[in-house]
Amino acid sequence: MFLTAVLIASFAVANAQIDLEERIRRENVVRGAIFKNGEVIEGYIRKMGTTVWQNDTFPAPWEFQGNIRFIPKDVFETSERIRANMFRRYRPRDIQGYRYEDMIFESVRYADMSAAGANMIPRQMFLRRIIYDRISVFHHFASPPTLVTGAFGEELVRAAQPFYVFRRDGRLRLIDGVGGINMNRDWEDCPYVQAKVDNDEYTGSRLERRLQAIKDFNKHCQ
Repeated sequence: MFLTAVLIASFAVANAQIDLEERIRRENVVRGAIFKNGEVIEGYIRKMGTTVWQNDTFPAPWEFQGNIRFIPKDVFETSERIRANMFRRYRPRDIQGYRYEDMIFESVRYADMSAAGANMIPRQMFLRRIIYDRISVFHHFASPPTLVTGAFGEELVRAAQPFYVFRRDGRLRLIDGVGGINMNRDWEDCPYVQAKVDNDEYTGSRLERRLQAIKDFNKHCQ
């Protein structure tokens, strides 16, 4: 009898998991969480990050930088029916950040200095955090142009390439741009990195050398 009860319970759990995965698929959501007032609130986020143009699907990572639609875990998993008004919209100024599957996004105030235009005015947005330390590193994506032309697919591919942004002493700047990291001057407080710079030990592109130096700085110069 005990074995039968265990088998029934296991079967019920397996069925419940299948039902949950089907609900996740049907409602077009992913597992995630929001960071609000120092708390982590688990739940589900409406799927985003892709766009369709002329029957082809393209990555649209700039979508993660704006508003998200979130529903708490207990509401999603216990409600008999999921309605659109159960999802709450969160803007970058509403929460400290969010987790979308295994990606972490932080709410920051940032001015896009990658190109001249209105985006150079600082505004609150979510940026994907890829390194969190004394020097943190983020991905920023510029939105594609709103003017649709025959080459719009190429514009989508171009816009999906990240700009690397770093934060040190509270300031957010492009790593490899005007006002970014100066490999010859910015490591005075880290003899380990400065010595490697002086000996030309960092290799690769300008960006790659700066990322290597940041990782060494975080590891050896806390």
